[in-house]
Amino acid sequence: MIQRAIEIQIKKYLFDGRVILIYGPRRVGKTTLVRHILEEYPDTGEYIQLDDPAIQSQFEHGTVDEIVALLKPATRLIVLDEAQVINKIGQKLKLLVDKFPSLQIIATGSSSFELQNEVSSPLTGRKIEFNLYPFSVLELKNYEGISALAGKLGHILKFGLYPSVYLSEEDKVARLAGEITSSYLFKDILAYQDIRNPRILADLLKALALQTGNEVSSNELANLLSIDRATVMRYIDLLEKIFVIKVLRAYSGNLRNELSRKFKVYFWDIGIRNALLNNFNDMSIRSDVGAIWENFCALERIKIHSFADRQPSFYFWRNYQGQEVDLIEEIDGKLKAFKFKYTKSNAKLPPAFADNYRNTELVVVHKENAFSRLTEQS
Repeated sequence: MIQRAIEIQIKKYLFDGRVILIYGPRRVGKTTLVRHILEEYPDTGEYIQLDDPAIQSQFEHGTVDEIVALLKPATRLIVLDEAQVINKIGQKLKLLVDKFPSLQIIATGSSSFELQNEVSSPLTGRKIEFNLYPFSVLELKNYEGISALAGKLGHILKFGLYPSVYLSEEDKVARLAGEITSSYLFKDILAYQDIRNPRILADLLKALALQTGNEVSSNELANLLSIDRATVMRYIDLLEKIFVIKVLRAYSGNLRNELSRKFKVYFWDIGIRNALLNNFNDMSIRSDVGAIWENFCALERIKIHSFADRQPSFYFWRNYQGQEVDLIEEIDGKLKAFKFKYTKSNAKLPPAFADNYRNTELVVVHKENAFSRLTEQS
């Protein structure tokens, strides 16, 4: 089994009096993760699938005592999978914690949007939150080593790192990636908000996929889709909250020649992005290899910090003369800059950036050093 990096972090917080919340999209491995944790508690751990209609009804309408009566007497750890389906789940969790403080609760949700809204107020100061993403190169490197992983780079850039896709046979992966996109992605999106025109959402996703690596203008998207800018931004906010995309803002030191209004959009899984475009061609014949590489590298850096329980700010930088930095990590006021080049390159910091932001470290990531550079935990 490929161990998920956040498992170590989760275990640090077991039995400290707080509810553990794990967010992540469907099919990303949340159930596998929590079941693996439960293996260490064969007699005192219990798993409950809350999207089972019968169990859902019991949790929604039963008292706290009636809910606990459903558990084995020795239960100390309970996993509530797909907790977002329960109405007022935050209140239920608070009552459980108040009355049974020694009971450790782990709750998972396929959307930070629904579950986070429900628990934020009732569990203030009494919860710890984690995000689970598709596999990371750090997790795969720890499992199979750099040499084996390097041979799979082309496969990763085409089909992504959803567990069921990565672990499947070659002749099934394209179909599986497409199925996750159509059967789960769109189903979840349409369930969480009043989406009046699903076609517009599909068109927006495709437009964002085509603009990967480029600055995005909400006004231009609104004109393209014939909708208002507020609707565009509402949809983008929703897509970010359900782990489809990651929005990156421009870094600006308020210098007059720096871009600051536009933003970039990356996909949490490059296979989803390629499925939206129905393009799983090899990198050798693609015109968008630069965009794919930038998306892949940027998101791997964001993942690596989440594993280490660090929360830097992430940006891109560009000025009106076209000089750019693909990714900036800011921690405690210190900047680290990245340029992502698919083929080996001796890239340097743009002169305008280097002059204004001295002592910034530059890291160049290409396909020959990717699995070492992208997994550096600093």
